[in-house]
Amino acid sequence: MMFFITLLHYYTDFNATALHILYRRLYYIPIIYASFRFGLRGGVATSIAASLLFAPHVALGIATEGAEIDNWLEIILFNGVAIVAGGLVEAERRQMANYNAVSSQLETAYRKLEERALALSSLQNYTKSILESTTSGVLSVDVDMRIVACNKAASEIFGMDEADIIGSRLFELCKGDTDMCQQVQRVVDGERERVDTEMTLTNAQGRIIPATVSVAPHKDLGGGKIGAVVTVEDLTEIRELTEQLLRADRLAAMGELVAGVAHEVRNPLGTIRASMQLIEDEKAQAASVAELAPIVMQEIDRLDRVIRTLLDFGRPSKPVFKKADLKGIIDDVILFVGNYARGARVTISAKTARDVPLVWADGERLKQVFINLIFNAVQSISDGGRVEITAEPDDAFVRVQVRDNGLGIPADALPKIWDPFYTTREDGTGLGLAIVHRIIDEHSGYISVESEAGKGSVFTVRLPIEPRGRTAEVARKPSEEAAEASQSKKSPRET
Repeated sequence: MMFFITLLHYYTDFNATALHILYRRLYYIPIIYASFRFGLRGGVATSIAASLLFAPHVALGIATEGAEIDNWLEIILFNGVAIVAGGLVEAERRQMANYNAVSSQLETAYRKLEERALALSSLQNYTKSILESTTSGVLSVDVDMRIVACNKAASEIFGMDEADIIGSRLFELCKGDTDMCQQVQRVVDGERERVDTEMTLTNAQGRIIPATVSVAPHKDLGGGKIGAVVTVEDLTEIRELTEQLLRADRLAAMGELVAGVAHEVRNPLGTIRASMQLIEDEKAQAASVAELAPIVMQEIDRLDRVIRTLLDFGRPSKPVFKKADLKGIIDDVILFVGNYARGARVTISAKTARDVPLVWADGERLKQVFINLIFNAVQSISDGGRVEITAEPDDAFVRVQVRDNGLGIPADALPKIWDPFYTTREDGTGLGLAIVHRIIDEHSGYISVESEAGKGSVFTVRLPIEPRGRTAEVARKPSEEAAEASQSKKSPRET
């Protein structure tokens, strides 16, 4: 294009000034085009080429006066226009490059954000599938005791739709059962770090549900408390299966009980019969009667002891539950068995923690429990030793341990020690530990034993601080005690 414009200059009459002015301005077209097409370098290169091509024409000069100066100024403008146009194009390209870079970064960030959103959605769906798959009801409450999340199992337990549960307050869901609300409130307020307990709940249809309730604090990533997580496990089916097993276990225990009673009664009766036959054979001589009468009385006393112990095991008196001081109970028991222990050269010591709270119990029955355990411990020590009793808080319970350094219990005998009439002593009835287990069961507590032959035994009793399960019901509804006891009575074989 520049060569064409140059040819026009050289083949046009020099005196046609107007045409030459038009031609020299045509150079701006390729200069501006080159600037837009190739940038600053292309525009400057084109303006220099235009200047070189136009310079001979300027050197030849045009006849019009003053035209030489205009032509030289025009050459300067060629380069000025190239620099300005090329500079603007370069600036625009740099800006466009920046825009492209920012756009690329935004696209990368968007892709990462989209990936994270997909991962978060996948994790959320995975977490939700876990919650929906579990058979335990899960509720999440905020610091205002308002339910913010729940799973399908929770809606089935409480008999309400998830949409109706979420957003409601926990007090509305409990339908007047304030026990669970109080436990959750304690965790939310920071009074308790965690709560694990059994209680009865009432759902929207009025059905009474025995349940295990666990409450744990709900914290954010920074460790700040934002509410609590409540886990509810419906024990209805488990209780039904347990009752079926207990019924079968009672039948087995009944057979053992009958066999034990027959054995315990047959021996004294045999002795009495033999004594009476001797008296009859010797025609009731005074000396024979005097000699055999104590034996008869001793065997009758033995029968009476067996029957009284059996009655105490089978038809216990009604327990009276109230707040009881374990330290006082243990001190009374030690005072009661002190002489017996000293006679066997056994030392009894008790250590009760200062912060041991009161327990919900029948104090007289607990004395019976600890007397049995201490007597057993003393009798297991053959030639002097010690019995140690400790009591300390254990979450919602108080843990009491009776430890001895006696002969211990053989491993094969451990599963049988709770069975009625099972004993390793010749003069024992085998009902002591069975009665202990039943009393602890009445208190909704737990008892366990660890023993090693030749090294001693440790009996651990855990008693609730607050009313729990059947114990709480007995305290609130004495008139219904007998019915409830008959429905929920457990076999002493259960450990």
